[in-house]
Amino acid sequence: MKLLIALYQANMYKNDVKFTCPQCGADNQYKLDFDNVLHKLDKIELKDEIYKYENKNWKYEFKLRYPSVKIVSDFHKANISKYRNANNARTIKSVDSISNIDYINLFIEAIKLQNKVSGNEKDIVMSDYAVKDIEEIMAVFPQDVLYSDDGVLQYIANNYIKKINDTFEEHTCYNCGEKYSNDINSAESFL
Repeated sequence: MKLLIALYQANMYKNDVKFTCPQCGADNQYKLDFDNVLHKLDKIELKDEIYKYENKNWKYEFKLRYPSVKIVSDFHKANISKYRNANNARTIKSVDSISNIDYINLFIEAIKLQNKVSGNEKDIVMSDYAVKDIEEIMAVFPQDVLYSDDGVLQYIANNYIKKINDTFEEHTCYNCGEKYSNDINSAESFL
């Protein structure tokens, strides 16, 4: 991420973010503080983590890490290809929801499953599968493992996604005073 930010800054010669405030409609423009963003990125630890979850019949062990640029790039290519023909608001909203869950799945490097009754174990290494197949793998997991307050996706959101989101700077609309942080990170903000 740091390399991409440095390349962007060096090649685009631009550090302005433009956005229209959703609250009042005013046009806003800010200067990005790249040094501050890079300093925040330095504070993020990149080591792998093991997250364990257990329910009545199964033990789950998730090996978590930040996805590489290649993994994220492959995800975006697969996502664009899969949903290229989405053209109505309902479909696009649904696509955004699906792609957000798919993106969170990219933080999972491997999964170890153990059946508590039989003792049988299964290891799933995510790099063995194409990005488009990971959605299908995760779809077979029980909802509590993924979506409960102590499920793996909530853990990833709280411990990985939050740290990335915290690197975005907070801005205030010049017109109405509304505060924004993660809302000003889309590609069209830089155009």
